Amino acid sequence: MSAPSEWEVQTALRAAEAGDVESQVWLGNLHVHGAGVPQDYAQAAHWYRAAAAQGSADGQYGLGMLYRTGEGVARDPKRAAELLLQAARAGVAGAQSWLGEMHLDGEGVAQDYKQAARWLRAAAEQGEADAQCHLGMLHRDGEGVPQDFRRAAELFQKAAHAGFADAQCCLGELYRYGDGVGRDCRKAAHWFGCAAEQGDASAQHSLGMLYLDGDGVERDPKRAAELLRRAADAGDVDAQRFLGALHLDGEGVRRSRKQAVHWFRLAAEAGDDEAQFHLGRLLDGDSGGARNAPEAQRWFRAAAEQGLPEAQMRLGALLLAGYGVEQDLEQAARWLGSAAESGNRAAQMFLGRMHQEGAGVPKDADKAVRWLRKAVAQGSAGALFLLGRQYMDGAGVRRNRWEACRCWAAAAELGDEEARRVMRTLRKEFAAEDIERVERQAQERVRKMRAAAERAGPDWRP
Repeated sequence: MSAPSEWEVQTALRAAEAGDVESQVWLGNLHVHGAGVPQDYAQAAHWYRAAAAQGSADGQYGLGMLYRTGEGVARDPKRAAELLLQAARAGVAGAQSWLGEMHLDGEGVAQDYKQAARWLRAAAEQGEADAQCHLGMLHRDGEGVPQDFRRAAELFQKAAHAGFADAQCCLGELYRYGDGVGRDCRKAAHWFGCAAEQGDASAQHSLGMLYLDGDGVERDPKRAAELLRRAADAGDVDAQRFLGALHLDGEGVRRSRKQAVHWFRLAAEAGDDEAQFHLGRLLDGDSGGARNAPEAQRWFRAAAEQGLPEAQMRLGALLLAGYGVEQDLEQAARWLGSAAESGNRAAQMFLGRMHQEGAGVPKDADKAVRWLRKAVAQGSAGALFLLGRQYMDGAGVRRNRWEACRCWAAAAELGDEEARRVMRTLRKEFAAEDIERVERQAQERVRKMRAAAERAGPDWRP
């Protein structure tokens, strides 16, 4: 708002004191923005109230906004909603837009997505970019209106072309995933870039991920890291977590365990379960560095309590080993059981071994075999070695020493150190041709398990 001259201010002041509504609203606006007069919200409230008392919709809107923010008056969302409703009914687009948002958040009024959509639509039809954006979000999410990605895209387009950063980011997401529009990562990058230039942290994060993956832009890890750093500095938790991972891998940035810990910790303290897990891993000695088992346990527990299976597994494994923390087999079984039920193969292996040995749970060969087979189906070499023991002992399965040897041979080929030690011993006890036959027979299992392990991804065992 440009500053008026002293003469204009004095002229408006005389008119306002004489009861001129337009002058009262104008003076209220000047005091809100500090244009030509000192910024003074109490004075703004005085003039808006005078105009509102004469039925001015603009005065009601201005005073309602002050009650909403608590500037110049005691904050009163309910009174704000009453004033904005009066202005909205009179057709003030800004009031319609804010009243819609208050219904979205349940601020001063009951949360009501249908009412929110009603008022946002009224403001959107008058060209209010923020209303177009928020109405688009309702159509995207199917809240208060039928889910309609095409309609959402139309609304985001209007607001995006008007320069509204949130809409540009939302439109970028639609293009990124092909919701309501043809999938087009180049267009996604364009709109993320527009919003990122305005300082939108979410857009900086999303554009950074496109550069990291090479989607719609030439792959550039360094540029990705720069964008993620901007988003992370602005408090974007996902960006903080990804930046921690980049520093851990040295991708686009200098490899630095210290920086990885820093960024993971920021995201972890904000409640991000994956960051809590990865921070726990680093504190537990993964990737080198000093080990701090109690701190690792703290972060594993934080993520485990949010239901992250990998964290439940690591917490259970830490309590099972009692290395640097107090051993608690009962709690270990609880956490490993939760992770195993969620399909975590390392937890399934640990739980199978606990049932095999009767550690923290009843010794139960059938349960041991059940959990070990589940882990083997996901490519766990350690579980295959332990399953070999069951075949050798005839525990939970029919005794079959050759099947045991085939399990050990395959596990050894897959890198399990215990299996390799056993195979070195067997080479001294069995004929060479028998060992060669066992190893040949194990090859098909090795191939299948490698494929299964690749599908399952890392198990993050300690």
